[in-house]
Amino acid sequence: MELTRKTTILMTADQHDKLRAEAARRGKSLGRLIREACEQLYLQPQTSDRVDAVDAMGQLDLPVDDVARIKGEYIARDKGLPL
Repeated sequence: MELTRKTTILMTADQHDKLRAEAARRGKSLGRLIREACEQLYLQPQTSDRVDAVDAMGQLDLPVDDVARIKGEYIARDKGLPL
């Protein structure tokens, strides 16, 4: 990962000391600890985003055949039988 942007944040001395100690405990730099925290908290798809995506897929009008027929076709294909 190429780091190309810089952000300066202000925090209390206590916050800084605790984060620096946590980074040292984990064997990471303070910057890496904060980047990973931001990634996990703010940059991962949220459950609501996933639910919205599933809902959108459910609204698609796709040509879907009968489930039993589809299963039968897969079984036939696996056994080398004609469809």
